[in-house]
Amino acid sequence: MTELDHLKQLWQEHTAVLESQHQVSEADIRTMLRNRTRTALDKINRSIVIELLILFCMGIGGGWFLWSQDQRLDPQEIRTLSWYAVLNIAFYALKYYLLNRTDITAGNLRHSLTSLRRTLGGYMTLYLVVLTLLVPLSSISGLITGFQMGLTEDGRTWADVSPKAWAILIGVGIAYTALSYLLVRWYLWAMYGVHYQEIKRCATELEEARLD
Repeated sequence: MTELDHLKQLWQEHTAVLESQHQVSEADIRTMLRNRTRTALDKINRSIVIELLILFCMGIGGGWFLWSQDQRLDPQEIRTLSWYAVLNIAFYALKYYLLNRTDITAGNLRHSLTSLRRTLGGYMTLYLVVLTLLVPLSSISGLITGFQMGLTEDGRTWADVSPKAWAILIGVGIAYTALSYLLVRWYLWAMYGVHYQEIKRCATELEEARLD
C-alpha cells in the first residue's frame, strides 16, 4: 500500500467517524424534541381533565345550592342542563382526540408538531374569542342579578336607585369585568398557553436543525 493509499484510507475512516457522530447527534436532537413535545402534550391532557373536574364540581355545587334553597327545576330546565353537560363532555372529548390522534415518535416528529400547533392554535383562538364575549356578559349579568336581588329584598325598584349608587354600580361592574377578564387570560395561559409555546419552540428548533 502506497503512502497515498494510506492517506486515502485514513481520510475515509475519519469521514466515516464524522458521519457516525452526525447521525448520533441528529438522533439525540430528535429524541430530545420528541420528549419535550410529549411532556407538553401530557400537561395539556392533564389540563383537559382538570377543566372537566372543575365543570363537574361546579355542576355539583350548583345543584347542591338549588337543593339547599329548596328550589326545584322544571323538566325543560333539566333537559337544558343535561344537553349543556353532554355538549361540554363532547367538546373536551373531541379536543383530547384531535390532540392525541398522532403517536409522537422521532420519525414523524415534524408531522406531529405541525398537527399539534394547528389543532391547539385553533382551540386557543376559539377560547379567546368565546371568553372575550362571555366574560363581560357573564360578569355584568351576574352583577345585575345580585343587585336586583338586593333591591327586591329591600322592596325597591331600579327607579329608586340614586345617581351615586348608579355610578358605584357602573364602576364596580367595569372593575369586576376587567378583573375577571385578566383572571381568565391568566388561567388560559397557565393551562394551555405555556405548553403551546413549548410546542412552538420545539417546531422552531426542529426547523433550525434542518432535520428531514
